[in-house]
Amino acid sequence: MRVASLDPGLINRLLEAGAAGIQLPQVQRRKQVTAFHNAMKYPPDGSRSISLAQAAARYGVEPLGDYICRANRDLLLVGQLETRELELPLENLIRGLDVVFIGILDMTLDMGVPGHFGDPQIVQRQREIENAARAAKVHIGIYADSPSRAAQCAAAEYRYIALSSDLGALASGTRS
Repeated sequence: MRVASLDPGLINRLLEAGAAGIQLPQVQRRKQVTAFHNAMKYPPDGSRSISLAQAAARYGVEPLGDYICRANRDLLLVGQLETRELELPLENLIRGLDVVFIGILDMTLDMGVPGHFGDPQIVQRQREIENAARAAKVHIGIYADSPSRAAQCAAAEYRYIALSSDLGALASGTRS
């Protein structure tokens, strides 16, 4: 699930409803990643509150310790980098995420070159994020506007590739 902002209460409700992970946009600072991590994980790894009366905990059927271990291990933390201003070093910024998602269109807009994905400053920032992700052992994600672009991204070791959105798929189906 993609949330609009870091809201621990909303994140907890979405996870309790069964979300496999959360994508947080506008990540710029290490303190955001730390707060995001705390909202996603149960103690001792984070500060998320617990209830067993919910779908993700199988309504208390699963032993508490097993559920906490599974939730802390399996939930996907996706941080979206999409702005000019990012705390350096990037490797430190993204450490603790499972995926760093490059919000490339927003990045072009924020860097003053709307839609120009090949602009040298955009390409440089993308490479910086890729290198930081590899060094931090964090998977890389991006939006691909076509299946061929998705294949290129997969060949470049991207492992989280969005091909469309729910509205994009609906609009495309409607046009067809």
